Order: sequence, then C-alpha cells, then structure tokens
Amino acid sequence: MYQSGLYWQFIGVAQCVVGLLLLTQRYATLGAVLFLPIMTSIFVITISYDFAGTPIITGLMLLANLLLLAWDWPTLRVLVNLPVQAVPAPPRATTRLWEGVGAMLFAYTAGYRVYTEAYNFLVWAGICALVGGLGLLTAWWLRRNGGQHQD
Repeated sequence: MYQSGLYWQFIGVAQCVVGLLLLTQRYATLGAVLFLPIMTSIFVITISYDFAGTPIITGLMLLANLLLLAWDWPTLRVLVNLPVQAVPAPPRATTRLWEGVGAMLFAYTAGYRVYTEAYNFLVWAGICALVGGLGLLTAWWLRRNGGQHQD
C-alpha cells in the first residue's frame, strides 16, 4: 500500500487531522463527519486486497465512527433537511470530568509508548479500563448527589 504514494500520505495526514478534531469537544462532530469517508475508503481497500484480519479492525473502526455519528444525530439532522433538535448541555462538572479522563488516557498512552520497550496490551488496556471505570463511577456519584461538589 505504501506504493500508492501521495494517496497513502494524504490518508495518513487526514487521519491525524481528524484524530485531533476528535480529541476536542468543540470539533468532535466535524471530526466524526470527516472520518466517515476516510474510514470507509480504508475499509473497502482492506476488503478488496484481502488483508488478513485487517478488515475486522477497520470494520470495527467504521462501526465506532457510525456510532459517533448516531450519537450526534440530533445535531446532524440538518444535513438531510430535518430540523435540528435541541440537546441540553451536560453539567459543567461532568464535562470537566470527561476532559480530565480523556487527558489522563492520552497522557498515559503517550507515556507508555514512549517509555516502554516491551508493549504489553493487557497492561495498557487494563489501566485504560480502570481510568475509564473510575470516570464512570465519579460521574455516577456526581449525578446521584445532585451535582454537588462540582467545581
């Protein structure tokens, strides 16, 4: 695939740009919309060239992208000429919580990849699941207590 030259480089740069958009809350919907044709193209290429196992990974990434778009459907309805539905904004404490969880996961993943030579997927996935689970428990606790202790 590297022999496709400029196309492959373009796909790589586009994936990086879209990944950065998905890391933000403000531009995540735009990132999900832009990622759909990119991921669809990659999925079709992996199927047509019969890569072993890769269509499963790219198919799951495409499914995740479709789930992101389904999550943002109330906002995206305008693209198919339907009125936008009002979506209540999440509480500020919950937004800050998930910003913190995302920053922790990014920092851990980047640090883990930089400072370890032997990559252990189970250790990485376990710690990521633990951080995400703690975020879910904290969000549940904040919701249960009526949002007190928020800022």
